[in-house]
Amino acid sequence: MTDHANIFAGTWQLKSFEYRNNQGTVIHPYGEDAVGYLIIGQDNYLSVTFAAANRPNFVGGDMANATKDERNEACRSYFSYVGKANFIPQQEKVQTDVMVSLLPNWTGKTHERTIDYDGEHLSFVTPPDIVGKGFSAYLTFERIQNKA
Repeated sequence: MTDHANIFAGTWQLKSFEYRNNQGTVIHPYGEDAVGYLIIGQDNYLSVTFAAANRPNFVGGDMANATKDERNEACRSYFSYVGKANFIPQQEKVQTDVMVSLLPNWTGKTHERTIDYDGEHLSFVTPPDIVGKGFSAYLTFERIQNKA
């Protein structure tokens, strides 16, 4: 699937992140102004990182001097994982073998997402219940264009 992965290779900026369920409920777990990036290499490795906007700095200046509450909030307001992707465009899916993640229980597991690509935006949708209570996560990214 390397040819199709090359279609997606590049750097993408997060445009929206929502949890949705079948009843029409929409939640913005990192706020409506969440920030993030998806980086896909020619070699099919990908990195996903997103966070709440305007996260507070540690009062003590760094992780070593942060309070337990500050560390918990930093973890709660941020997420990332890295892995080797297998794009399956005819099924509109990507399977990622997660190599490292903020969530230790994701490491070493394969995660499948439905993908939607319209030429400008790339969306990943998780299976229902991955975030609990019948919700799926919807992440939509826009390719960052070279300014050459």
